Amino acid sequence: NNQVAELATICTKDVLQSKQERDNAYEIKWRDEKIDGLTQSTKDLNEEIERLKAALAEQSVKPTKPQWRPVPATVPVTQR
Repeated sequence: NNQVAELATICTKDVLQSKQERDNAYEIKWRDEKIDGLTQSTKDLNEEIERLKAALAEQSVKPTKPQWRPVPATVPVTQR
């Protein structure tokens, strides 16, 4: 009777330990996938930052001249 109880305790402990190991493995896998996703997002954002910096630098090099816009009909034209 004592041996049965001892064997049951050992089996229960083994099952719980196995479940704990599976849970840990799943958690590590999930964490690694999350890290991979965040790493890719960071890479994409850094590329976008570089693209925007390049566009801004290109814009600041060009001489900025005012855009010609027709005067709206509602604005009275002053006579000279």
